[in-house]
Amino acid sequence: MVGVALEAAKVSYIAIEWDLTRLHEARKQGHRVVFGNASRRRILEAAGLPRARLLVATFDRRPAVERLLHHARQWNPALPSIVSASDDREMSELATAGASVVFPENLAAGLALAHQVLLFSGFTQDDASRVITTVRAELNPELRGHVGA
Repeated sequence: MVGVALEAAKVSYIAIEWDLTRLHEARKQGHRVVFGNASRRRILEAAGLPRARLLVATFDRRPAVERLLHHARQWNPALPSIVSASDDREMSELATAGASVVFPENLAAGLALAHQVLLFSGFTQDDASRVITTVRAELNPELRGHVGA
């Protein structure tokens, strides 16, 4: 979905995929994807991470994501990074490892659903967004600024 949105916005990107089935499917759909393990320094270097303006990690293997973040920080300590996680149990560890923003899928899906409920209940887009931002911050105050949804 990230690739689809970036393509729709005409933003250049490169994706790294380890799963051959997903790689072939993504390529069939016309996405720009290369094969490799995104936690390996050489793969990241070949994909151009040292020149990247943003890092997005959508796989859910914390040790590998932490290695990826470590390599990214070595090349560019200020590089913004967005990490998707399957749930909210590892948010603190991922933020500590260097993720600028962590999107736990369970939290993101729940908050997106709540946002839609507010819109259908008559809230404006701005008011619904403010409520969701407040709820998100209250759920994990220690991660304020690191949690996305």
